Amino acid sequence: MDAAIGRPDDCGVTRESGGFVVAGASQGFLDDTGKAAALQWVSAPDSARDSNSRSAVVVSFGFAMGRAMILGISLSVFTAVHVFISLIAIISGVIVVFGLLGSNRRPGLTATFLLFTILTSASGFLFPFENLLPSHMTSIISLLVLAVACMALYVRLSGAWRWIYVLTAMVALYLNVFVLVIQSFLKLGPLHALAPSVPPSEPPFAIVQGIVLVFFIIVIIGAVRRFRPAAAYV
Repeated sequence: MDAAIGRPDDCGVTRESGGFVVAGASQGFLDDTGKAAALQWVSAPDSARDSNSRSAVVVSFGFAMGRAMILGISLSVFTAVHVFISLIAIISGVIVVFGLLGSNRRPGLTATFLLFTILTSASGFLFPFENLLPSHMTSIISLLVLAVACMALYVRLSGAWRWIYVLTAMVALYLNVFVLVIQSFLKLGPLHALAPSVPPSEPPFAIVQGIVLVFFIIVIIGAVRRFRPAAAYV
């Protein structure tokens, strides 16, 4: 059975990075037996890794991943959909930013930005998890500010609601970009080489996040000053 499944290294079972098995254990893909086998495998010296322990890890991981389904689709497909949704949210959000700076509400793109940003934050909770993670807290904050942004935009876009809408909408976009930067340093080889820790914390990562933060502060100040639409949203 072990030969048919393949070597554990082929399934991402490595002592150096942990690969899929360690990631699966941390995200709830493996049962207690699978977690124990995975942790034992990645922490054991080479001389202690026999074929039986290797089989336990690979078989447990294989069955766990086979059961990992979200909304009736595989985890990999759901992840791809989640990434696609988040990219639409970010791209449409960037276009909306330029609209705000020109005092242009861009109703269609604004609705797309808000909807897909909500979907991005909400869909993150559908991934298997055991404990509340920083990403979940980011999503909660994002959903809260998005609720305020929608209320300000579609109920009464005048007076204080004008700058409240700009602030909350841009904070939601910033949080999306913030997560994008983190995921880029985790998933993209050249960036991960610059900040190999998990989560990334090295100077290159901090510099990029600092640039993003400064950019959004400048944009928010500019948008609050320049976005002056009519009171009614058409």
